[in-house]
Amino acid sequence: MDNYFPNTKLIVSLLLFAWAVCAFGYVNPYVFSAGAYDHIIDSHLQYQPFHFFDSHYVMNAGSCYNKTKYLHAYYVLDLAFLIIYSNAFLLLAYEWHKKDFYRLFRWSVILGALFDFMENTSFLLYLFNTNTKFLAVLTSIFTTLKSVLFLLNIILSVFAFFVPHLFRPLRVWRRFVSVR
Repeated sequence: MDNYFPNTKLIVSLLLFAWAVCAFGYVNPYVFSAGAYDHIIDSHLQYQPFHFFDSHYVMNAGSCYNKTKYLHAYYVLDLAFLIIYSNAFLLLAYEWHKKDFYRLFRWSVILGALFDFMENTSFLLYLFNTNTKFLAVLTSIFTTLKSVLFLLNIILSVFAFFVPHLFRPLRVWRRFVSVR
């Protein structure tokens, strides 16, 4: 059973990941009420790299969102998406599950998902209370932290999938291996 567990769940998880990415494309016209913003705040660093902690973007983009539609569409979809992508990352790195490094990787995935949830929640609160700059700054901090961990987790999980034996447990490392 151990041989079939990661393969089946990985395929399902990657299909759900693809579905969620497509679903965001369909939800875009529904959520944006006005303005020329073509991407959501979650993907801001993809379109404008090295604009870390960009609270001005959050404040400008906030006026283009329909807040009730954001709550009913994006917030719920992004909550499901963070569970889907976290599961996909952990399943891609399944070969590392007995390695010491996997604990650190698992915490990185959990923190990334937590920052994503806090980003979505702080942005939702900002949409309903746009006169507080603190929520825009908080959203930009969570967006930056989540984006950095998301990219790191993508790289590590894909790397773990294709090169699973790179990180051996520390107790296995030997300077001299005797050949018998």
